[in-house]
This record gives sequence, structure tokens and C-alpha cells, in this order.
Amino acid sequence: MDILTIMCSSCGKKERFGYSAENVNGAVKRGWNSFGSALYCPECSATWEERNGTDRKMSGAENTVRLMDEFFERQQPRTVTEFCPECEREITMQWDVERDGFKAFCPNCGNRLMLCDECKHRSGNYRDDCDYDGMTDTCKFNREDD
Repeated sequence: MDILTIMCSSCGKKERFGYSAENVNGAVKRGWNSFGSALYCPECSATWEERNGTDRKMSGAENTVRLMDEFFERQQPRTVTEFCPECEREITMQWDVERDGFKAFCPNCGNRLMLCDECKHRSGNYRDDCDYDGMTDTCKFNREDD
């Protein structure tokens, strides 16, 4: 079973459990709640009004379940496919640019791979802000000093 790790945005308390609708709903029943895009443990949820006032209400079960589902999706390994210009092979690997960055190396020849497609689609939207420099063979995510 896949594991979901959630963390309180206030105190940092973590909880890990098997990812299923039953377990996510169970976490909400135990008191996990949310405000906007932040999750709060049962203890911090219980003191929410004391810390934030009565006019700022927590988001409730529906938003909290949605956030946990989004967190689970982000925790899953991503598959990245890029062409290695050195050994001329298409390379597919599990890679998370948010965690591992945009600098990867070909497992066949050791050459640096430029994760251009990941860069162009970061944050889920197409971005046309490439600053690749053919003279230095670098970009903002693959500088020589990195």
C-alpha cells in the first residue's frame, strides 16, 4: 500500500499512514483540519481560534481531504524522459525536480542531462522562459558552479 505523510503547518507534527479513502477520512475524524493550503494536526486545530480569532474559520473536511489527496500526488515518484545528446539514448528515470533539482546525469554515459521539458512545464503550466546558452551549454538550472 502507498504511504502518505502529512505534516502540521504550525507545530511540524508528522503522521504517516496507508493512503486510502478510509485512512484519509480517519485522519480528518481524528482532528486533522486545514486553512487554505495548510494542514493542521488535531492539537493545533483545537487551538486554532485561540491563536487566530473567531473570524478566521478552518476550511473543514472537504478541503482537508482534497489537500491530503494533493499531497499524496506530489509525494509520488515522477517519471522523466529526456534524450541524452552524448550517447544518443532516450533515458527514462524516476525524478522529482522539486526535490532533486533540474540537474541529472545519464545513467549510461554519465553526461549531464538537461531536463528541458520538466523546466518548461514546471508548476503545471507551460513556461517559455528558457535562458539556455549554447556557448556555455548551461541554463539557469544547470550552471557550471552548481
